[in-house]
Order: sequence, then structure tokens, then C-alpha cells
Amino acid sequence: MLETTSLGNFSALSNPFLAQLPVGYHTGVIKQYIPRINSTVRWETLPPAGMPVGCGEMPDSFYVHYANSTLPSEASLGYIGGQPRNWSIQACMPGNQSMSAWNDTYKRQDFTEVLYLKIFVMGYEDDLGPTQSFDSPTTSGVFKITADTTAGYFELPNYMNGGQAGPLIEGVPDDDDHCGYDCERQVYGSGTVSPRAVPPVSNFQSNGSLSLSTVSNRGVSGMPSSIM
Repeated sequence: MLETTSLGNFSALSNPFLAQLPVGYHTGVIKQYIPRINSTVRWETLPPAGMPVGCGEMPDSFYVHYANSTLPSEASLGYIGGQPRNWSIQACMPGNQSMSAWNDTYKRQDFTEVLYLKIFVMGYEDDLGPTQSFDSPTTSGVFKITADTTAGYFELPNYMNGGQAGPLIEGVPDDDDHCGYDCERQVYGSGTVSPRAVPPVSNFQSNGSLSLSTVSNRGVSGMPSSIM
């Protein structure tokens, strides 16, 4: 079996990275799928009691607490009315953080990650004046950050789909419903890729890319303006 790059062995790669496709990327007459990751992040303010209790004692949860207090006697500049400066940050991610949220699958997957932050700031001055209260909505409070992630495979832009990236597929990119003799399979290379008929398009003009039909994963720089 051919070893392929996946999120499962991502950490073992030298200098790995994720990047978006270049503008105008196009695979011509070859059908090809690659993975896509979409994340939506939102945050909300919670009452002080909204912070999970005992997060540091929860098995496999993530918890850190950083704090500092500076007394007026230690310096003579920057203090508001001689008050000390205090700040505290707690971060908590409940659940088993020793296991990745990613599944070892080519199929579409959806998961949610939640981070709690408890922030306290006192004695510092900003554009609105001293922040002395835990209830200040801009500097102190309990916050819940939620990240909803969807990952899966989609069809790259090509002549057959009008040069538009396809939606996430529900199945496996190598099954017969998604990949036949007109594409290169993800795990087992299909060898010679047979030419795929381009659907009838008014005033279609070939730019000679049909010769790419037997070259795996070969892109072309653009599309005829008549089918953009």
C-alpha cells in the first residue's frame, strides 16, 4: 500500500504546513480531490460561575493559570492612585485533550472544540480610564470560545465542473461514485488516466490541454474566457 501524507502522520513530516490554493488553480481535464478544513470561531461572555470548577483536576483536560501582582513600593511610575496592579488568566479545555479530535478517515468529519478563559485585570489604565472591576467587559470576565470545524475532500476546479471547487463529498474520494478512469485515486494510483469528454459548452475553444489527459495532477494556468 502506498504511504500517503495525511493528518495522521502530519507531525512526523519535516516542515509541514497547510495553505490555501493559489487563485485560479485548475486541473484541466483531470479530476482530482484534496482535503479542505473550514472552522468557524465564536465567543461569548459568561457569568463568573461559568468557568468550569476544578478543571486542573479533570483527567486529560488542559488547564493553565498565570497571575502577577505588582506593589506600588516596587516602582514609582505608572500606578493609579498608588493602587497595585494585578492580573490573572486561567485557561481551561475540558475533556480528553490527549486524544486528537481528528478521525482517521477520508470521509467528512465534524467536531467542536471549546476553550474557557477567566481574565482578571485591576489597576491598569486604558483609554477609558482605570479598570478596577472584574465586571469590566473589555478587560475582565469569563469567556467561552467555541470552534466548529468541518473537514473532508472536495473536487478541485477543472473543465468538467466549470472551474469551480466542488462541495465537500459525503463518501470516500476513491470510490466509484467519485473517481473512475477520469481521475487519479488518493491511495492507489490508477495508472493511465483515460481522457474524459468535456461537456458541450457554447463556443468552447480548446487550448490544447487535452494532451494532459494522461498526466496525473497536471494543472493549467487558466480557462478559455468562453467558459469562465
